[in-house]
Order: sequence, then structure tokens, then C-alpha cells
Amino acid sequence: MSVSVTVDLCGRLADAHGPVLDVEIEGEVCTVGDLRRRIAQEWPGLADAILGPRVRACLAETMVDDAAPVRAGDRPAFFPPVSGG
Repeated sequence: MSVSVTVDLCGRLADAHGPVLDVEIEGEVCTVGDLRRRIAQEWPGLADAILGPRVRACLAETMVDDAAPVRAGDRPAFFPPVSGG
């Protein structure tokens, strides 16, 4: 069984591919790391950025690492590094 997870992209990630992706995951739970790899596979133009160590993940307004579980109904977001003055 697979489920669709809506993913928010922020900053330069959204500039290239739009602010929202619908990603199919196998089963009802995956990890943030699994989700990153799935996005890189489905959207090769995002691969370098989404797999980069500086892109942060957020679930329920909390920053999480790649081991955090993503369940059906969650809406994870990915944030690239921010710079400015």
C-alpha cells in the first residue's frame, strides 16, 4: 500500500519546482531521509539540493533530523540555508 504525502518546499527549492510536491510513499510511514531520497528520485533537478546536509526538514513546526518518521497526513517542509544581511 502506498500513500501520498504533501511536501512544502521553501526558498530556492520552491523557486525551481513550485512550493508543493505530492510524493507517494510505500506503506503508511517512512523517514524524512526516505522522503528526501524519494524526492531526489522523482524530481532529479532537486536531487543535489534536497540531499544536501544544509537543507533542513520540519514536521509540525519542529525541526527534525532524517530519522524522524513521516506518516500519512503529515505535511513535512524542507528549508534551504538562508543568508542575508
